[in-house]
Amino acid sequence: MNDEPSAPARTDADHCLNCGAVLHGEYCHACGQRHLSRLRVRTLLRTFTNALFNVTDLGSGLWATLYAGARNPGRLARRYVEGERQRFVNPISYILIAVTLLFVVYTLLEGTIVQTMTEAYRVQFSAMGIDTDEAFAPGSAYQRLGGWTSIRDMAQGIFGFIRQTQTYITLLFCLAAAGLLRLLRSGYTYAELVVFELYAAGQATLYHVLSLPIFLFTSVTYWFALGPVILLGLLSLAGYGFFGGGAKGWGLPPLAYIGAYVGVTLAMLLVGFLVGLLSTLSLPG
Repeated sequence: MNDEPSAPARTDADHCLNCGAVLHGEYCHACGQRHLSRLRVRTLLRTFTNALFNVTDLGSGLWATLYAGARNPGRLARRYVEGERQRFVNPISYILIAVTLLFVVYTLLEGTIVQTMTEAYRVQFSAMGIDTDEAFAPGSAYQRLGGWTSIRDMAQGIFGFIRQTQTYITLLFCLAAAGLLRLLRSGYTYAELVVFELYAAGQATLYHVLSLPIFLFTSVTYWFALGPVILLGLLSLAGYGFFGGGAKGWGLPPLAYIGAYVGVTLAMLLVGFLVGLLSTLSLPG
């Protein structure tokens, strides 16, 4: 017996999928939600734009979203794509709230995080037999690469880059992972899979925010792995809630995210290589 649910069904029902009120037109007179046959990307963007100008609506759905996401972000995503969109914070806003909180925690714990990164890099350099004084000497590769003069300087620079680009990187990986899932899972629109990825990544980021201070002050050795471990585990749980049981349900989402991570990273490295090559070719002589 297959307990895997099918893709979210859409019918021209006479009742609002969000609140259950009888429909009299395109918009529900009770909750204001628009009746749609299927969720599309433009709908997500329109909902997010409207939320930016209506803070009251954002706040009213936040607690319900936090509660549902804590139980299972996959079931939250499924409820959203099946029509319960007015009662929850839209997934774009949700992940932006989570990433903003992570940015605040990063800022508050910057000294501890940079020191942890410094010690981790020092251990790595020692294991590879690299002398740190020579590695950051004037004219060295590390100094040319980032202008770094010490291991701590390098850790500070890398941490600053991560903190500043966290939002863009998270969104990019979610969009890429949704694209891979779209190839692997038939019957779902790209927008529906984006909703799944954003809710799962947003919830994982919130868990990261809560656990990061404890982890840093108790077991700093492996703190780099904290975020990815939480995310991959939650993607598996969310996949079970969104797609249903079976290997495809809980196994494909983390694999798709890993594939997206590898693909995006390789693409960024390729672009960086091409830019460097073009810059070299354009130099005189």
